[in-house]
Amino acid sequence: MSSTRHEVYREIIERGLYEDYLRLASYMHFTQGMSYFNSALVILQRPGAACVKTAHAWMRDHGRTVKAGVTPIVIMKIGGPVSFVYDISDTEGERAPVRLKNIMEYHAFTTPLGKLYNDLQKVVKAAGIYYAEAPMGSVMFGESQFCPEGYTVEYNGRRRTAYYSVVINSTANDSQKSSAIIHELAHIFCGHHPSVSKEYSKKMAIPLRRTVPDLNTMEYEAEKTVEYVSKMMGIEYDADRYLNGYDISQVDRSLSEVYILYATQKLTALMTDTGIDPHLVTED
Repeated sequence: MSSTRHEVYREIIERGLYEDYLRLASYMHFTQGMSYFNSALVILQRPGAACVKTAHAWMRDHGRTVKAGVTPIVIMKIGGPVSFVYDISDTEGERAPVRLKNIMEYHAFTTPLGKLYNDLQKVVKAAGIYYAEAPMGSVMFGESQFCPEGYTVEYNGRRRTAYYSVVINSTANDSQKSSAIIHELAHIFCGHHPSVSKEYSKKMAIPLRRTVPDLNTMEYEAEKTVEYVSKMMGIEYDADRYLNGYDISQVDRSLSEVYILYATQKLTALMTDTGIDPHLVTED
C-alpha cells in the first residue's frame, strides 16, 4: 500500500493534477471511514454526495429509510465483491447527522427564484447549450462542461450542435435549480472552460482567457453573477454566504468585475430574448 501511495503522489506531481487531488482529499471528509479507492468510487458515481451509508446503517443510526427507485452507489466490500451505499438525499426521515445540518444549509441556494425554473431551462437552450438533470447528492447543485464531441440541442424547432452542457442536481428544489442554472451559465460566459477554437469562442461570444482562472476566482465570478442578475430582478441574493467556503482574498476583483458584468449582460439579454423581462420579476 505504501509503494502504491507513493506512486500516486508521484503521478500527481508529474502530471500536475493538484486540483483533482485536493478535490478528492477534501471530499474524503464526506466519506469518513472509507478507503481512498472507495472514496474515489463515490465521487465518480455521485459527485456532491454529503454522507453515504448502507440502508441498514441509515435506519440504525438515524431512523432514515431509502427512497423507492433510487440508484445505489456501488463500493468495494471488504471480504466480498461489492456493497451498496446511499447518500442522505437518497433517504427520507426527520433525523440527520449533526455534521450535515450546517453543511447542507451552507451550500444551499435559498434565493426565491423557483418561479423562473422552467424559463431558465429555455435560456440555456436558447444559448445553444445542452441542458440535463441528474442526481448529484446533497452538497452539489450543478456543473457545466465543455464537450468537444458536442450535443444536439433543439430550440424553437431548430436543431444545432452544442459544445457546452449544464447539468443540474435533480434532487434540488426549484429555487436551488434556478440559482444553479445561473451559476453554471456564468461559468461558461466568464470563460472558465476551454473552447474548441477561437472561432467557436467568437461564435458563442464567450471570452477566450489566456489561462483558466483558479477555483476561488471562478466561484467568485459565478456567484457574483448570480447576485448581480438577482438584483436586476429585484430579488435579494447573498453571494458571500456561499463564498465563505472559498479563499477569495487573492482574487483580482477589478479584473473579475469585467467578466462578471459581461456574463450578467449576456444572461439578461438571453432572458429578454426568451420572453423574460429580468427587470420586472419580483418575489412571490
